[in-house]
Formats: sequence, C-alpha cells, structure tokens
Amino acid sequence: DVNGRIFGCHGPHIFEYHMVLSPGVELEDGATWTASQIGERLADISSLPKAEAAKSESSGELSVEDQCNQVFATMPDLFMPERAGDWSSTIHFDLTGTGSWTVKVDAGKCTTSKGKPDNADCNIVYQSADILLGAVTGKINSQQAFMAGQISADNMGDLMKFAQCFDMKKAAALAKKKAAAEGGGAPSVEDQCGEVFNRMPSLFMPERAGDWASVLHFNITGTGSWAVNVAGGECTTSKGKPDNANCTITYKSADILLGAVTGKVNSQQAFMQGDIAADNMGDLMKFAQCFDMKRAAAEAKKEAGGGETAAAPVEGMNPAALGAIYRGPAEFVYPADCEGYANATNDHNPAYLNDDDRLAPIMLPVRPFIKVIGDAVTDKDLNADLLRLVHGEQDMIFHDVIKPWDLVAPRAMLYEIEDKSSGQLLKVKQTLMRDGDVVCETYSGFFVRGQKKPGEKKEAKAPQAPVQRDYSFNSSFRMDDDQPLRYAEYSLDKNPIHVDEKTAKAAGHPGVICHGLCTMAMTGRELINHLADGNPARLKRLKVRFTKIVLPGDELTTRAWLVEENNGVATYGVETLNQNGDLVIGNALAEIATA
Repeated sequence: DVNGRIFGCHGPHIFEYHMVLSPGVELEDGATWTASQIGERLADISSLPKAEAAKSESSGELSVEDQCNQVFATMPDLFMPERAGDWSSTIHFDLTGTGSWTVKVDAGKCTTSKGKPDNADCNIVYQSADILLGAVTGKINSQQAFMAGQISADNMGDLMKFAQCFDMKKAAALAKKKAAAEGGGAPSVEDQCGEVFNRMPSLFMPERAGDWASVLHFNITGTGSWAVNVAGGECTTSKGKPDNANCTITYKSADILLGAVTGKVNSQQAFMQGDIAADNMGDLMKFAQCFDMKRAAAEAKKEAGGGETAAAPVEGMNPAALGAIYRGPAEFVYPADCEGYANATNDHNPAYLNDDDRLAPIMLPVRPFIKVIGDAVTDKDLNADLLRLVHGEQDMIFHDVIKPWDLVAPRAMLYEIEDKSSGQLLKVKQTLMRDGDVVCETYSGFFVRGQKKPGEKKEAKAPQAPVQRDYSFNSSFRMDDDQPLRYAEYSLDKNPIHVDEKTAKAAGHPGVICHGLCTMAMTGRELINHLADGNPARLKRLKVRFTKIVLPGDELTTRAWLVEENNGVATYGVETLNQNGDLVIGNALAEIATA
C-alpha cells in the first residue's frame, strides 16, 4: 500500500509528502535560478493558491462550486463583442474536482450554462477550481499557470480568442455585485454591527462591574461609531460617537468585530496584531471582563443552525488543555534574517557576520517560535486572558548552534499551569527541530494576573537590598531609541506595546517598551563576549526572569558571578540593571562550557 509513496519523520511526528504544483515565480531578467536565489524566494515559489480557498471555506463563505457558478454567471457581462468579430465557438471549461461549465459565443453574443456540452470546439482544463478563482481575483497569473501546466487546452486558437474577448479583470467585482443583488434581504454590514451593539446590554455581567462607570466609543473603521454606557450596574448602547468618551476602542474593520462576535476572530490575538486598539487599557480590560462575548458567539452559532447556547464563562486557564501540541512549518534559516537579528540586538560578533562558516545568533530560535507560541497561548480551549498576560520567564537550552540555510521546524506544547496567590503561571515548552534532532529547547513562563476584587489593593513590595558579590565581569550598554522597532522587525514580535506609542501609553507605560527577549539577547551577548571568548557555541543555557520594563534610551549593566563548575560547564548567576540600579533581569543563570 505504501510502495512509491514518500513519508517523512521528525522525531515522533510522521507525515506524507504529496506532489502539488505551485504557480511558481519567474525571474524578471530571464536568467537561470541559483541555489541561493531559490532559498531566498522559497516561500513565494512554494506558495499554493489552495490555502486561500481553504481559508475562505472555513470562514463560512460560498462553497467553491458556488463561487465558480458566480464566475460563469458573469461571463456575458465580461464579453467584449467588438473584439470577437465573427468568432463563434462552444467552449467546455473542465474544473478538475469541481465540475463543468459551457461558454457559447455566437453572432456577437455570449451565453453560459452548467454542465459539459456535447459539441465543444475547445476544452479548457483547469487543474483545480482554485486556479480559476485565483485567476479571477488576480492572485494567479493565467499565462504563468498555463506555462506551469495548471491550465491546458486542446484548441489554442479558441483559448487565445477567449483571453482576448473576455475582460476577466472585471469578473471578481461583478460576481460580488451579482451575489449581493441576488441575496435580497441579507443585512448590511452596518446593520449587523448595529445588532451586535443592540445585544450588548444582554451580555453585560453587572456582578463583575462593581462600581465601574464608563462611556466607551467603539469606532468601527469604514462602518461607523457606537457608544456603550456603563453606570450604576446597568448598560445602555446607542448609535453614533459620544461626546464624553472615557475610552475609544478602534476596530480596523467591521469584519474584526463581527468575527469576534461569531468566534471566527480571537479578540485578544487581534489586539496583539494591532487589529483592535484602545486609548484606555483599564477600560478595555474591564469591558473584556464584564461582557460575555463568548455567549454572543454561541448565540450567533445557534442562530446560524448549529451548537448549543454557551455555558457560564469559565474562570482561569483550563488544565484540560495541557499537552496540546502546535506545529509550525519547516523553514530555512535565511542569512538576511541572521544578520538582521544580530543588528537588531546590537551584536557585532564576527561569528554572526563573517561569510565563512557563519552561525545564526544564539537566540534566533525565538523567531520561528513566535507563531507556534502564539497559537498555544491563544488556543480557545486554554482560556487564557491575553489582556492580563505578561511574559515573565524564559529558559533556553542550546543543544547545538544553528547556521544559515539550516532547515528547522518549531513545535510548542502547553506544558504546565501553576496557581499563584495573585494569578496563574502558564509554561509553554518549545522545541526547534533540525534533521529530527532538537537544537533548542525553551520554556516560556507567562503570568496571567488575577482579577482584583472590589476595594482590593496591591501590597507594595519592599525594594531588594543590593547584594555585593565577586563579579566575573561588569559591562554597560545602551538601548537605542529605535531598538523596539528594529527588534520587532526581525523577531516577528510586533505586539503593539513595542511598536505603537499610543497603545503603549494606553497600557500605562510612558511610551513603547523594549522586548524582554531583546534585553535577554543583549544580556546573552555580554555573557558570550566576556565569559566565552566570543564563541556563541559555548553558551549552553540562559534562564532569566523579566523583573522590570526597559525603555528605549535606558543605560543597562550586565554582571555575572561564578556559582559552580562541574563536568566542564561553569554556572554563573546573572543580573542586568538599569541606570537607577533597578533589576530588569533577575534570578538568572547561565551555563557556559569551559572549553
């Protein structure tokens, strides 16, 4: 049964390879591809149009067959008789795996019908319906698809005449317009948003509001504004922008709001991506706490014909989600990303920049990890409140160095949930695989702050007295003014508090703050330079706790002291302080090979 089939194994994970032809990429100058060019453009070369089609189907849009029906229904409107002359033909469109359609041109007119004609003058075969739909939307170049064998015809004259006489660039817009016209009473986007806000009072949970009072302005870009007023344990809503808003919550589009209500969009993830913004983080968090949007999603699903009404909201993270595994695609370690990450952390180690036997920066694994760890913490089954989540700890174990052009695959697993007096600690384990072996093993600790009870006040911690130690080194450096923007670009961590001044201030910060992992990378840089003779391969482990935010322009100092030395590995205590003497990285340790 498996003869001639190709399977792959990455440790315990097995999968099968399937041959699928991508649309591909063509060099503009007609030159021959080199290995390095293929590596740099691999994502474009291997991109498949089917991913978009699958995404559309999963989002509840029309089926592929119905979309194709719309395309052929618009064909007469796309026909340009002035170009046809006396051309007459019956063309059979065979969309592999979906169906057949007939396009008939005669006497300057065009008609279409579903099904295969008996007397076709030309048969045009599409490898899949996705190729046709991609061509219609402009995502696929029809000529390139023909050259790649994804479109074929048995009558080149009629194929060329069809391309000449039908304006396919207009097809997508016309299909959408026709669908809207035939939809009749389907509510407009504005009406759908209006219904969401009409439901808000029924989703309000006054027992969670306490004495909270606020006027919220919801700005739905491109659609309109709504006001939500909370006072005295009651909620009212109205259309329009309020005059005295305490908080403005901006959605990038109505699709984000409607997707959040139906459960198709994760609101917390949308906020992290900048699709939702607010100028008062306190009110945004209170809104998330006091309005049961999960019930709104369940009610929307029930009205659509599926599912039961949601149960009461669950408090805290769900231990049943532990053990869930999230896999990212295998991807090359590109030289440009290695160099960019090194520059983003002000690390000019020759090992990262020399052309001969170059290494990737030791903390570059955080880049491929970003997607899988995002999938883990935003998993609906986990039920983590991202608005109360902070990255508190990072423990990275380096089993081997990675190099440019290594093919690596990231994995993540929900590892542990620990209850604390003031919240919960979530640990996510990540592994970076290369050729079936783990090259980097990482444990990220995320603290989810518990919700304060009415009148509860946080006890101020007494400042820690400095401890005098016999330091192995003491080294200072500065965070550049644009450090967060540069690090976001090459780490792929574009959390708005690191890149958007307004969002950062709304969260209670004086401005954008530096990534904790950037501070960790710079701390690791100092350890390698001072304790490992500049050799990144000697750093075997770096474990830190992020104890205070770091701002652009801060002057930091890293220092370390020897704790013990066993079996060729020296263990150092590590700390990084700011210009005020406050610890920004504490309870840290580093393991460095002695040779």
